[in-house]
Amino acid sequence: MMAPEPKPRVFIEDIVVQGEVRSIPAGETGPLKFPAGTERIEVLLSGIHGLMPDSPLLQTRLLGLDDDWGAPSLRREVFYAALAPGDYRFEARAVSPRGTLGETMAVLEFSIRPTLLQRGWFWPAVLASVLVLVVGGMLLRARRLAQRTQRLERSIAERTSELREKNEALEAALRQLEHINRTDALTGVHNRRFLESIIVEQAHRAEARHARQATTPVRERQGLVLLMVDIDFFKEVNDRHGHAIGDEVLRAFAGMLQQSVRSEDLVVRWGGEEFVVLMREASLEDGIALARRITANARQTAVQVDGLRIQRTCSVGLACHPFLPAAPGLGNWSETIDVADQAMYQAKARGRDGWVALLAPEDATDPQLARHLVRDPEGTLSRGEALIEAERHSPGP
Repeated sequence: MMAPEPKPRVFIEDIVVQGEVRSIPAGETGPLKFPAGTERIEVLLSGIHGLMPDSPLLQTRLLGLDDDWGAPSLRREVFYAALAPGDYRFEARAVSPRGTLGETMAVLEFSIRPTLLQRGWFWPAVLASVLVLVVGGMLLRARRLAQRTQRLERSIAERTSELREKNEALEAALRQLEHINRTDALTGVHNRRFLESIIVEQAHRAEARHARQATTPVRERQGLVLLMVDIDFFKEVNDRHGHAIGDEVLRAFAGMLQQSVRSEDLVVRWGGEEFVVLMREASLEDGIALARRITANARQTAVQVDGLRIQRTCSVGLACHPFLPAAPGLGNWSETIDVADQAMYQAKARGRDGWVALLAPEDATDPQLARHLVRDPEGTLSRGEALIEAERHSPGP
């Protein structure tokens, strides 16, 4: 009967870390700690077998890298390269040629510390830091852009406000200039330039309106009525009292005219002591009523200057536009003005302080009639080619 085979044994002699032999401290119980960056570890082994002292086979494994045992081998050095950081357990066992396993294993526990880059929290921290930097940079940029936008908006608002104020001032200045250009500086009523800027359009409207009233009695047809008003004996005021007093008389007379006319009528200083009243959408009867009102109010208007009471009457000439009732498209406004001016001279020739209207017959169609009437009023009237209506104030006893 064969005696039992003795159990082989294995021992760890030394450990080589990064090419440097490291002794295993006596009595060491805990795992060995290797610094970050350790990648190469070599374990030196020895084995004993009772029958064949130098012949036990060895098997090894490194838990944490590979859980399987390696093939039995006579090699006494086990080399590991490119080990990652972590915890490891090296195990070695002896195997006899007959396959008998040793009773004990040689064990070496060790850990390799990770480098900063290998720590689990590092890259999330780096990513978080990058995100913080990116987001912070974006927020900072957004804040700067917002501040810049606010500054730009304030600047634009200020410039816009300044521009608006300048535009308003310019518009006010233009309105003032337009008012000055269209207003008589002495009396405050419209000037001749203003009348000339609107009369063409007003005349066209009156002609169209008149044409639509063919069935209306001529004296009631609405169009334009032009009144030429002249202050009687005004030259005497300037000659006797001076132009300053004359200016006061002109201002008072203009004020009287503005109080006498309707709201839709326009008072215009034509030149010197002459004024034009433009009645819009008015009939001949409306014009006669206004002429009477103006002459009556003039007699009640006086100027008190330095103890002097100055009062002047006026003469009014009246003409309607269109001048030819039967042919409203013929003639023009300037001819109607000339007729009103001639009518005013007729009023003066009849003794002043009154009004005269020069009119075309209802059936007249001669486009030259207005010119004939202006150039030869007596002949035109005597031939019956034109009509005249007049009224002069007769002072009581």
